[in-house]
Amino acid sequence: MKTYQTQHAESQSAENKLRDAERQEEKRGGRQPPEPGGAGQDKLARRASLRKGERLVEKRQARFLAAQSKCTGARNDYLLHLGSTNAVISNYYLRDVSDILDCSDLGFHLSLGRLLRTYLAAEGRAQSSWGEGLGALEGAVLALDPPGDKARLMEANPAAGGLGGKYRGRG
Repeated sequence: MKTYQTQHAESQSAENKLRDAERQEEKRGGRQPPEPGGAGQDKLARRASLRKGERLVEKRQARFLAAQSKCTGARNDYLLHLGSTNAVISNYYLRDVSDILDCSDLGFHLSLGRLLRTYLAAEGRAQSSWGEGLGALEGAVLALDPPGDKARLMEANPAAGGLGGKYRGRG
């Protein structure tokens, strides 16, 4: 863009200089006073001046065409680079960003899935363990046998059993 702007400015400058030279040439060509009989020197000076003006116009015309050609080339280069840049940016946002997000999402979702499966497995084991504990408690409640426990206690402690027999007979 900067190159194009520079070339465009040079082209406009060359065009302005060409227009100025053309205006000066028109002024010189329009100012032809009536020629007196003895003005041979003046006529030669005028022709030299006109030729010099024509050469200046031609020189400025050549510079203007060269500058305009450079400007057009710079503009075309700028437009080509702009198109390429737009294509790259479009490709980046349409494809590359999507692929990057897919890669990031893949890792996130896998990690989150594993975390939730681990949590569910732990909760399942906790419920299973809780159910087994309740089953064991229920089995213990059903296995309670007060008279049998008392008899086993007395057998295990004969001294306590003798006391119990004494008091039994008095009652």
